[in-house]
Amino acid sequence: MTEGFELAVHHWPHLARGATELHAVLRITGGGSVGAAAGSVESAVVFAIDCSGSMCDRDGDQPTDPTRIAAARAATAAGIDALPDGSWFAVVAGTHRADVVFPGAPELVRADPGTRAAAKSAVRHLTASGGTAMSTWLRAADALLSGRPGAVRHAVLLTDGKNQTERAGELTRALAEVRGRFVCDARGIGTDWDPEDVRAIAEATHGTADSVRAAADLTEDFAAILRTALGRTVPDLRLRVRTAGFATVGLLRQVHPATADLVGVPAADGSGAEYPTGAWGAESREYHLRLDLDPTGYDVEEQLLAASLDLVPPAPGATARPVLMCWTDDVQRSSHVDPGVSHYTGQADLSAAMIAGYDAHDHGDHEAARREWGQALALATGLGNTGAVRLLERLVEVVDGEVRLRPDIAAADVLRLGVRSTHSVRPPRVRPERSEPPAATGPPRACHGCAGPLAPNHLFCAGCGTGAAERA
Repeated sequence: MTEGFELAVHHWPHLARGATELHAVLRITGGGSVGAAAGSVESAVVFAIDCSGSMCDRDGDQPTDPTRIAAARAATAAGIDALPDGSWFAVVAGTHRADVVFPGAPELVRADPGTRAAAKSAVRHLTASGGTAMSTWLRAADALLSGRPGAVRHAVLLTDGKNQTERAGELTRALAEVRGRFVCDARGIGTDWDPEDVRAIAEATHGTADSVRAAADLTEDFAAILRTALGRTVPDLRLRVRTAGFATVGLLRQVHPATADLVGVPAADGSGAEYPTGAWGAESREYHLRLDLDPTGYDVEEQLLAASLDLVPPAPGATARPVLMCWTDDVQRSSHVDPGVSHYTGQADLSAAMIAGYDAHDHGDHEAARREWGQALALATGLGNTGAVRLLERLVEVVDGEVRLRPDIAAADVLRLGVRSTHSVRPPRVRPERSEPPAATGPPRACHGCAGPLAPNHLFCAGCGTGAAERA
């Protein structure tokens, strides 16, 4: 594996005869040596700040409450102060277009006392006027960050409105262009933004999505974002999946700490596909892999290697992680489901119910919202997702066993649930002992790729991942 990282695979290998799906949970962990490298890798940060007309509004009812643009100025200035000397940065004012307000040219500059002071001076002059076209902000961030291809590239995007000042689908097209090129943490402030837009930005860029309930909380939120971003030292970690001829990748999705589908690209050496996972520090993430299988022509109790997994770039001496399986007529063995797979399937159901409830409430269908959020509350309780339980309890209450909408639902709470609907919790740590398929019998063969030993009924080499051999 890539130095400092570990890849673990958890799945149940025994499938009923004719089964066409295999599910596995993958855990990637960046160890302490990854975090210890902070400062040895360049960081590049772009602040993309909504400066549309609605940013002059206040979220409180007191004249002393700060306007959103004032809170954005303070938070961005604090973020600039957090940048270490030598890192690269720029500030973009986002309206119906993207303006690089610092350094005033389409390029990043190095952080030092002078550039930080100049940037904060420019930020103090940000004003609220114009519309909202987030695709232009993302493309501007990409153009700026592309100038530092070896750096850990990061963007912080703040919005308070819906993406209404551009053609439908333009944001989706921009996200397809920037996917995997930098990490973007997206935040919504106020009560007029669309959680779907904020989630889409975070999911496409392997960032985080959240809401800021009060303008006064924005500075601490930006500080937390910068602490995480500056602690990342690996700009681009990819998960490589190589499948046997009878298997294809049907789904690869990050499931913790938040859900997001991964999109694969052909591996540079032609062996399988590589799935970008974004920038990394000392952290752990989990993924759900579904392999679609064709059982035609295979016997029961035949040990097979359905896929091999590794990280790119690889560490010296690293070997691929195998995904072993066999079809069986043993009902007792084939009826088991890996607890991690079961847990994250439940998390997907929870997320769907939370989003369905949000959509129903947004369209005025309060009965459907009550029903969906009631189901979500039951799922969250069963999964031990206390964060989701707290969110839902601000919207619904259980009276004499009946779920009811609260009469005093706040718009900010509905938006927070909408944007946090993809946040997840890990399953219990206890996993059953793995049950491996029966050992192969017969003389070993040589792998066609690396000439290493290959078990008699393996169709794929776990050592090199490319040595497909004909069946004995």
